[in-house]
Amino acid sequence: ETLEIININSNLFSEFEQVVASLSTIPNLKHLSMNLDDNDQVKIVLDSLPSLESLNEQPVSKEDLDGEPEEEEEDEEGIMHQQESKEEKEEHYDYGSGQELEEMEMKPEDLEGVAMLYDSIRALRRKTEPNKDKILAQDFDNCIKGIMMELKESFKPDDPVQIKNTYILKAKYGLYEICYQKMIEYLRLNDPHAGEIMENIRTGHGSIMEEMLNL
Repeated sequence: ETLEIININSNLFSEFEQVVASLSTIPNLKHLSMNLDDNDQVKIVLDSLPSLESLNEQPVSKEDLDGEPEEEEEDEEGIMHQQESKEEKEEHYDYGSGQELEEMEMKPEDLEGVAMLYDSIRALRRKTEPNKDKILAQDFDNCIKGIMMELKESFKPDDPVQIKNTYILKAKYGLYEICYQKMIEYLRLNDPHAGEIMENIRTGHGSIMEEMLNL
């Protein structure tokens, strides 16, 4: 109940209203950063979270929350001017993105780092399974090719940055997944209990990654 600041700006949600409904259960939420596509979503957030003081680092005024125009003022010539409405204010604020997302990349050093880690696993396994080293090498090559091919087929130039970043994260996770797999095989052969522990770690890590990709 003491949670006041939440930043989910880099997450991609498929069920926007469900996310807002979940946020509305946090009574003391005052500062929120999240991706918003249009003013309709801004309105939903403001209506659902009356305790907000800022949205994507922009202050939320009483008029934003009430939806009521400010009092009309009369100038020297007696002409009445109505202050900006809630909808007009929303257009002036950059509520939609808060800050620009950076597009991730699959860099050569990403592949090199995983390759060095995999080579270390191969070195361990050569001590007990020297006849499987060529198979291990081939498995890694096939894994890299499969991941890069899937990444190439998934990417579209006009995809939103969030979608592209999801593909990149999935590909990077896949690179480490084969390291998990081959290390667990080694441990199960030489220390079954340690292999079981590592398998549980891998499963938990995978579950977290899956939940994140489904946001």
